[in-house]
Amino acid sequence: MTLYARPDEHIFAEGARPGEVQPFPDLSRGWGIAFEQTGGIPPMEWFNFMGKRADEAIRYLMQRGLPEWSSTENYPQGAYIQHAGQSYRAKVDNKGKAPSNSFTEWEEWGLTRAMLEQHFVPSSQEQALAGTDHSTIMTPLRVSQAIVASSNTVGQIVFVPSIQVPTGYLKCNGSLLSRSDYPALWDYAQTSGALISETDWHQRYQGCFSCGDGTTTFRTPDVRGEFIRCWDDGRDVDHGRAIGSAQEMQNAWHTHSASANAADDHTHFAQTDTQGLHGHTVHDPGHKHGFSHALTANLVSNYSNRMLDDPLIRGEGHYQETSTSGTGIWLSQAGSHSHNVSIDKAGSHSHTITVNGEGGNESRPRNIAWLAMIRY
Repeated sequence: MTLYARPDEHIFAEGARPGEVQPFPDLSRGWGIAFEQTGGIPPMEWFNFMGKRADEAIRYLMQRGLPEWSSTENYPQGAYIQHAGQSYRAKVDNKGKAPSNSFTEWEEWGLTRAMLEQHFVPSSQEQALAGTDHSTIMTPLRVSQAIVASSNTVGQIVFVPSIQVPTGYLKCNGSLLSRSDYPALWDYAQTSGALISETDWHQRYQGCFSCGDGTTTFRTPDVRGEFIRCWDDGRDVDHGRAIGSAQEMQNAWHTHSASANAADDHTHFAQTDTQGLHGHTVHDPGHKHGFSHALTANLVSNYSNRMLDDPLIRGEGHYQETSTSGTGIWLSQAGSHSHNVSIDKAGSHSHTITVNGEGGNESRPRNIAWLAMIRY
């Protein structure tokens, strides 16, 4: 599609001298009139008039954007016009129907700010928050205020991954506040059912608001470093808990049982060291045998004179001998061996087992630290 540039604002023949522009004698007849009046040759003045007429029509539309309503114009359905400072759109084909009082044929279109303000009144902040008024309109500011207010009401606690506190919030750290500085939050505290004395707050109710000094101050809940547990509210899962009360760490009661496998009635086998190969000493009292003897010449020559002087040896020149006689006793070797030892039965029994403790100074699940803030 070809897009045309905006035409210049000049009007054809707008600088013509007097007499150089003459009205066309018969617009509905067109150039045919020239054969009757000028021999088929239209004069310059007519051309100047026709060019000027066309340019003025273009300028008219460029200035107004929409043409003014005409009582003699045929308007098709969907045509746009202006009338008495207001724009209209044709609902049906029509002619001679003034838009200002012909509501069947025309409808208002493109309302002005002044007309909008007459029909619609901007809502107040209270109306925007209430959301019940049907006669006012919502401005961007009121929409933004309503969104913020509806999503973050006074007293609401939110958690954010930030160390910065945005406008409209306070750290939920048990700070002592002025009732006059934070009237809406103080009003909320009074109707929350979680407002207690300063003494009780310090004992075990840091999840509540406190009355502060009783006249000019109050205190916010302090949830730093705490896990949040939903209030039991009569369900009897967390029996007897009051709203905002603190609870110390605890594990469910349990025992640890440990034992060794029981040993049935049994005996223990024991063995002494092997003694190795050895003998045993035996005492023999001994005995004597009678004998005869004779001393030979060869024997005498072999003994010294001292021995010959021995009357036991001399014996009339014969030698002496006894008949062989043994004791009749012999003890065999014991050989390599061991000795069995019997140990008394221990009986059926078990053994004591010690289970060592472990852990830190609290019970906790895996967790992430975020900042808790309260809306004021």
